[in-house]
Amino acid sequence: MHRSPFEASIPAAVWWQNAVKFWEIAFATPQVIALRAARFGVAGPFASGPDGAEAVRMVQEKAVAFLESWAAMASQTFRVQQDVMVAASQQWLGFWSALAGAALPRARAPIAMSRRAKVQPTFDATRIAAVASRGAARVAARGLAPVHRRATSNARRLSRSKRR
Repeated sequence: MHRSPFEASIPAAVWWQNAVKFWEIAFATPQVIALRAARFGVAGPFASGPDGAEAVRMVQEKAVAFLESWAAMASQTFRVQQDVMVAASQQWLGFWSALAGAALPRARAPIAMSRRAKVQPTFDATRIAAVASRGAARVAARGLAPVHRRATSNARRLSRSKRR
């Protein structure tokens, strides 16, 4: 997934972008409901032609948006799990290599002894938590994308359609 420079420089950027998408969905959804209800109200109980096609489209696009959202979130969750595992593995390897370097005698490990002052065997759980938090925001973004795309496009399409 491509990350923008804005996202890289500000950790909360993805959460902010998600909030904006939620707001746009919350603004577009009542418009779509009102425009479709008006069309169906005029068409009556046995809608045909463009109104019947709109009713079928409404049902189908909900199912497709759900499946796209679910699949995108599942694949992004897999990527996040990999990122968290890489961060945890780096922490684990760094911890044990620092301990091994400190434990080796000076004659066997001159390089480790020169780094002894710099390397401290510590575990930074905040790094892993930050990776997981950014990942959760990206999972939410991937899940919102299909719903956002359809809600905003439906609002644009239905608001410019002409009635007879």
